[in-house]
Amino acid sequence: MKNTVDQYLDHYAEPEAKNRQPLKKTFGHVVVVPAYDEPFEFAQAMLSSLGSDVLMIVVVNVPDHVDTQSPMYRRSKKLLRQLGAPNLLVVDRVNRPIPKNQGVGLARKIGADTALGYIRDDMIVEPHIYSVDADVELPNGYIPAKPRAEGTHLYSYRHVSTDPEVLRRAQLYEIHMRYYVAGLRLAGSPYAFHTLGSTISVSALAYAQVRGFPRREAAEDFYFLNKLSKVSKIHLTGSPEIIINARPSQRVPFGTGPSIASITEPDECYLSYNPQSFELLREVIDAISTDTEGSLGGASAITMNRLGYFDFVSRNPTIRQRHEWFDGFKTLRFIHLMRNVLPDVPLLKSITHQWPELPPDRIDLIARLRQEDRKPRLSGIPSLYR
Repeated sequence: MKNTVDQYLDHYAEPEAKNRQPLKKTFGHVVVVPAYDEPFEFAQAMLSSLGSDVLMIVVVNVPDHVDTQSPMYRRSKKLLRQLGAPNLLVVDRVNRPIPKNQGVGLARKIGADTALGYIRDDMIVEPHIYSVDADVELPNGYIPAKPRAEGTHLYSYRHVSTDPEVLRRAQLYEIHMRYYVAGLRLAGSPYAFHTLGSTISVSALAYAQVRGFPRREAAEDFYFLNKLSKVSKIHLTGSPEIIINARPSQRVPFGTGPSIASITEPDECYLSYNPQSFELLREVIDAISTDTEGSLGGASAITMNRLGYFDFVSRNPTIRQRHEWFDGFKTLRFIHLMRNVLPDVPLLKSITHQWPELPPDRIDLIARLRQEDRKPRLSGIPSLYR
């Protein structure tokens, strides 16, 4: 492990990690939190739940397009002044703002690279990096009592809110996300897992192997896990469950916050993917797994050709290489391109069409989907191919 980690820290780590300050004591674990325009109370609650044996690295940041006289900038400066605790390390990217197009991805990478450095220094006992956001409540048992297996571990999650309308929107979007993962699971995809930055923990070795978080203003968690799923097993832990405080937001161009802000339609009119697109995806994955791509026809073949798959497969790659090529990103593109022939349908209707035993009510439906997602599973390419 040390050689891979050393190479990463020497050649790919952010300057903050290379210039990390010495720690005064050894910690058992390390948690990384990016914080942009967040209240001080989040840190108080998180520090209390984690305990004194966990180092919490908070990367307080603002994007470089934010006016220094704006409320967001002033609140971030205030947070910098307020933060302080023996088990808290604060990284200042307010006075040196983060490039807008690198956003939260760079903030996560700075924190995780720094954590990796301390792991390499033997100042963190467990060689594992825990990633959360400032809007979460950490459950009892968040840090496991026993050491984690090598690879990537994803927690279960749920959105909560005291505002009934915000909660309704968040639940619709959460059902949409869970419906997508359930569709991938039904199709036999090795990429059937959720991609939320607040639910990730990753071993030091796997983190270094994929060269850390991508420097992106959004979807950095999706692309990070897409890379990890090719080099490490993805352990879906089932429990405990991360509580995410739902809130409308425009701090990133897409994702949960913007989706909650944009949903206005009633439950029965909220659209999502056509369930038949997952049935066609299953045919594609079966063909990839059995080296029978020539059997594909119609919209599936046209879409895979648009993605460049048949040119790729003409080079006679292995089955594993084919699944690595048709990864989480290309799978999502496949589902999106299928919208050309299979338009979106109302979400609640599409789920009950695919799974008629599920109730059509939003509240009952999200409970059933959460229950299904809490089943421990293995995913990722290495779980199928050694």
